[in-house]
Amino acid sequence: MNRRSHLVAALTAAALVAVTGTSYAGSLADDSCLRAQPMQSYGGDPEPATLTTAALRVPVEIEADPSCEGMTITVQRPDGSQRVVVPLTEKVHNEWPTIDTRTGFLAVPLATGAGQWVMTKVTHGANEIVTNVSFRVTRGATLTLEQPARTSGAAKTVVTGVARRYSPAGVLLPASGVSLRIMNSSTVLATARTDANGRYTAQLALRQATELTARMPATGDYIDVATAPVVAHKLLSMSYLTASKTGTVNNWWKVSGTAFPAPLFTTLDVWNGSAWETT
Repeated sequence: MNRRSHLVAALTAAALVAVTGTSYAGSLADDSCLRAQPMQSYGGDPEPATLTTAALRVPVEIEADPSCEGMTITVQRPDGSQRVVVPLTEKVHNEWPTIDTRTGFLAVPLATGAGQWVMTKVTHGANEIVTNVSFRVTRGATLTLEQPARTSGAAKTVVTGVARRYSPAGVLLPASGVSLRIMNSSTVLATARTDANGRYTAQLALRQATELTARMPATGDYIDVATAPVVAHKLLSMSYLTASKTGTVNNWWKVSGTAFPAPLFTTLDVWNGSAWETT
């Protein structure tokens, strides 16, 4: 192939990429309404899209001047199914950050709406841009963590609760066979698996009062969920103080004691005959 043929081939390839990436009709170059990418948000603020007991209205929008009338966003599944053309009939102004959008609402069915969606096209009158912006619709879940009974000594603390997930029919059902984590802040203390009723149980060897949360990670179309914290209490025992039988002036006088099952921060006060003094 000569140099001229190479140049023609390169220009042809470039033209194909441009046509594939953006198709248009009308005077697109002068259309200020089509200069941004679509968003799954409302007024520029991301909106969680989680199905529970009913269908959803999921906001989709594009940053555009309020004068941009007659706009639409085409939304579909990655395989091209469930295609919907959403009219952008609402004008939204957000003060912070300052943004104007044209917004519409995608009706997401309860039974078949969970999973990935793609915004493939935005139109303004006869003009259009091809886009490839994805967002995900999830299903809801709930998780409980019951208050553990107070324990003492070497007895382990029993932690239990129930995990449930919303079905495609909108019914809250036990989440069986799911692995969860029992946490103290960001530290994993134990893992547990739910039974057929969604109940999980774990035993913890705690040495002091400990704040606990349970977390069920996201799997499939289901969201991750965490419980509010609860405090597992531990009864501590402390012995009476013992002291050396003799003491000397200007020298330390040794006193001692024991605590179980955890060390304690202690201070020693001395009675001077009329008041306690900190040593």
